[in-house]
Amino acid sequence: MGLTYGCIVPHSPNLVPQVGRERSRDAARTIEAMAELGIIIGEERKAKNCVVVSPHSPFLPEAFGVWEGKKLSGGMERFQAPDVVVTVELAEELASSIVDVSERMEIPVGRLLEEWHLDRGVTVPAMYLLKQDEIRVVPVAISMLGWEEHWLFGTAIAKAAERIPGETVIVASSNYSHRVTLDAPHGYSAAGPTFDTRVRDAIERGRLRELLDIPQDLCREASECGFAPLLVLAGAFDGRSVKGRVLSYEAPFGIGYLVAEVKMAEGEQAPLAATAAATAESGLSLEQPRRRL
Repeated sequence: MGLTYGCIVPHSPNLVPQVGRERSRDAARTIEAMAELGIIIGEERKAKNCVVVSPHSPFLPEAFGVWEGKKLSGGMERFQAPDVVVTVELAEELASSIVDVSERMEIPVGRLLEEWHLDRGVTVPAMYLLKQDEIRVVPVAISMLGWEEHWLFGTAIAKAAERIPGETVIVASSNYSHRVTLDAPHGYSAAGPTFDTRVRDAIERGRLRELLDIPQDLCREASECGFAPLLVLAGAFDGRSVKGRVLSYEAPFGIGYLVAEVKMAEGEQAPLAATAAATAESGLSLEQPRRRL
């Protein structure tokens, strides 16, 4: 069946009741929307595999990271909740397929060791989205490569999922601007709500390629934490028409929390990946300049 569904969720530890405590109530809309996505993934779509793209996983600056092993664990110990532990079973066949396809596409990729602990970019979404034991997971890490490379890595994930039985979903673990309100962690900036609005609008209209038009300076000024995972998710739907739906958006702590879904629609678009590949072969540069995250 391949990859036909994706979602965008935040990863703040404050969304975990044992960590956020009373503060979690301020993000009630976000928590409710994430729980709804968990029902869609597990009970309605009955997904077999899930790729979670995290901005906080162990870092390989010039390569994307794919976890190896059988069972992976992480928790909230560093956030004063040592009893909160999340364990997932790795989708080993899918993980190997992602590495193989990426290498064939000459996308730099490395393996992350089983004994390393899962980060909050994986564990917080998993608490709400992956409650069914039969769902296998492949956490992947972003890199310091350009925006187009993140998009192309998403296309590799989609191609790899076509080799694996059952439906695969992809999750972009993404907090947005940290400068949305006056009490925001990094201080207020008009770039904060501007950035979040542009991202939300592109997703809601199913125009994922417009994400590549967002200026690098705006991303930097907005102080976001999750644009790279979103580009990987968008790349996984390259060449396909999609429908987007925003379930909730709020900024209870001055940080933009977006909960949304992306799914296949009828019709196809010209694939950006093919454009990038043809351009690389000809030695020309893309119309979009190479950006560094």
